[in-house]
Amino acid sequence: MPPIVPDWLKSAFRFLVWIVVLLLAAGAVLRFFFVEAIVLGHNGMAPTLFAGDEALLWRDSSPEMGDVVVCAHPQQPGQLVVGRVAGLEGMSLRTVRGILEVNGTRPDRDRRGEVDFTDPTTSSTARMVWGIEKFGNAEHLFFERKGWVFNLREVRVPPGKIFLLGDHRSYVGHDSRAFGPVDRGSCRGSVFLLWSPAPGTPPAIERSRLQWIE
Repeated sequence: MPPIVPDWLKSAFRFLVWIVVLLLAAGAVLRFFFVEAIVLGHNGMAPTLFAGDEALLWRDSSPEMGDVVVCAHPQQPGQLVVGRVAGLEGMSLRTVRGILEVNGTRPDRDRRGEVDFTDPTTSSTARMVWGIEKFGNAEHLFFERKGWVFNLREVRVPPGKIFLLGDHRSYVGHDSRAFGPVDRGSCRGSVFLLWSPAPGTPPAIERSRLQWIE
C-alpha cells in the first residue's frame, strides 16, 4: 500500500507550483516588454563587463550620470555602442595631467591594486591598475594599463547628447573619445544586471552570476 501523503504537504506542493508558474510568467512578461539580453563584444567596459558577458538591459530608461547604457552608434547606422554616462548635456569634460575632470571636479577614485589581464579579443596581456571610481551616485570598477596616461581634450556636451566612457580607460576606440557624444534619445536602455559572466576573469576581480551593475 503506497504511503499516504498528508493534505498539508499536498497544499504546500500546489502552492510552490503556483509560485514557480507566476515567477516564470512574470519573467516572460518582463523579458518581452521591459528587459533585453545583450552580449558584450569587446573589453571596453572591463572590469565591470568583459567580452562574452551576458547582461540584462532595462529598456527605455532615461540615461543618468553614471549609468551603463546601450545606444545607437552616431557614425555607423545599425551599430550599437555601450558605455558609462560620464557627461550630460551642458557638462564639460577634460583631463588635467592625466586626471579626468567633469565640470571642473575630479570623480572620487580609490586604486585597489594591479592585475595581469589577457584580452582574448586582441590576444594581448597587460599589467592593469584597477580600483573604484564614482560618477554621480554610482560606484564602479575601472581599468587602466599601467603607465598609460589619460588624455582628453576639453569637450562640452551638446544639447540632447551624452558623453560615454568605457570603464577600461586605456581601451580606446569604443566610446565617445572615438565617435563623439551620442544622441540621448537613441539609447535603448540601461544595463542593470550581469546575467552570465564570461570565463577568464582575473581572480582579483570578484564577479558572480546575477550581479547588479553600477
